[in-house]
Amino acid sequence: MQPVPTYAYDLSHQLFAKELYDFGSFNRSHYMYTIWEELYADPDATWTHNTLNLAHLGEDKTEPIYVDKFHYTTPFMNEIAGVIADSIVERGWIQ
Repeated sequence: MQPVPTYAYDLSHQLFAKELYDFGSFNRSHYMYTIWEELYADPDATWTHNTLNLAHLGEDKTEPIYVDKFHYTTPFMNEIAGVIADSIVERGWIQ
C-alpha cells in the first residue's frame, strides 16, 4: 500500500495542496485508507502476508515529499524503494 498525501502526511508540508478538498476526488483515498488500515490490522486476515503497508512512511516527514500533488520526490522515492527491497529480502523472496 503506497503512501499518499491524503493519508498519514501533514499537509502543511505539501507545496501544492493544503486541505483534503484541494485533491478533488482523490481526497477519497483518505477515507479508503482509513478503512483499509482497519482491514489490514485484522490478525485473522491472511491476505496481509503478501502485502506491504507503506501508508505511514511519510507520516513523520517535515519536508515536502511530493513534487506536485501526487508524485514523490527522488529522495522519498528512493526511501520507498529501499523499504520494498528490504522487505523482499526479509520475506525470503530472494537471497
